[in-house]
Amino acid sequence: FILHDIDIQFFECSDPNYVSKIFAWENDRGKAVETLDIIKNPILVQIPDNKKVEIYKKWEFLKNKPNKIYKKNFGQKIFDIAIQIYNNKIKRTIDHEELFKPIIDSEDTCKEIVKFFEIVENLFEIMDKISEDKFGRLLNNSTRICLNWEAYMYCLLPIFYKIDNIDNKLIKLLTKWYFRNLQFKNRNFNNLCYSNEFIRITNEIFKNTDYDYYKDIEECLVKNKDDSISDENYPRKMKDMNFKSTNATHLLMFLETCMNTDLQIVSLEYTLEHIYCQKDKANLHNPSLMDNIGNLTLIEGKNSNNGHKGN
Repeated sequence: FILHDIDIQFFECSDPNYVSKIFAWENDRGKAVETLDIIKNPILVQIPDNKKVEIYKKWEFLKNKPNKIYKKNFGQKIFDIAIQIYNNKIKRTIDHEELFKPIIDSEDTCKEIVKFFEIVENLFEIMDKISEDKFGRLLNNSTRICLNWEAYMYCLLPIFYKIDNIDNKLIKLLTKWYFRNLQFKNRNFNNLCYSNEFIRITNEIFKNTDYDYYKDIEECLVKNKDDSISDENYPRKMKDMNFKSTNATHLLMFLETCMNTDLQIVSLEYTLEHIYCQKDKANLHNPSLMDNIGNLTLIEGKNSNNGHKGN
């Protein structure tokens, strides 16, 4: 096959712009190439030769940075937020060619791409701080317990970047919303009723950093609250609901976090145990109560820092 069925064409060209065009033309067919990899090409053309390798490596390192919760294309997702921040406006649709055009067409593309990288690195730091927050850590501990990415893309990351601060009160608000809706099949933050409003509020912050975003976000959450989690219905529905281990563990850790002061950090190494033992399930008048939230509690695991041997 290699010897007889492959046609190799070799072109030698001294014009970097033309080489860039050839790359784009050839990637119009065959296996799809990520748009960010295509965009990288005209950017590198504008970079001085002695900086090309440095910029290329930095681009690849940041674009491929991992995250234990948002594993798929995490770095690329951060790129999408960063380039919108660079252009000072959040939109629902991402057009990389349009968004990166100011960098490519700049008189000093190298200087501008470095600015873009600084935004990306700042967003990584913000994400880490959210993960270390008293409440934010509960939503960054398991892939099964996490906010839709829209909450970060349209709300948390651009707002915290713009105000140059981590708003713990806002993190707590969204965490409360998440656990109030846990196991209820209600609308999530990827729904237009939330994401459209988040985009609007964030763009108001871009215009004026003194804008009261918290009030509007809280009003959005209340306005779109499903009747199933109203103050009247929530306890009644929870009373008959069965829980799987991950949901129950994190819900109880959330409750524990709400009850504790800032002086005590709730361990994320708790294990879930049944108060009324599972081996006696047959003795229950209603066996379905075995996995009810009222029969579940947190126990420090056998490997905890306090030397516990388990339950």
